[in-house]
Amino acid sequence: MTLMPASADPAKDTVVTPAIIVSALGAALGGLLFGALQTHFALSDQALGFTVASALIGTVIGSLGAGAPADRFGRRPVLLAIAALLNPSASHPLKAIDFSSISRR
Repeated sequence: MTLMPASADPAKDTVVTPAIIVSALGAALGGLLFGALQTHFALSDQALGFTVASALIGTVIGSLGAGAPADRFGRRPVLLAIAALLNPSASHPLKAIDFSSISRR
């Protein structure tokens, strides 16, 4: 196996794809969102960490749980069902006036 040496100009070795741009924009918007949450709800660093961790844990659990239904019914119907369930569940936190009011009815 022959390894190609890196070129003298590092800019020639760099490839920026649309996927990289979308990933970077998503990360930047996520950082802004969580920073705004901390400011708006006056969260401590620990509360912000719990909020970020909860979002990540929920994402992992959701992705693990969506595999079997997607195999059985197809990705599109499962994504449509998830979107239909997400809309009503996301409307409650939008009405929150402070961090503790999210769990109140």
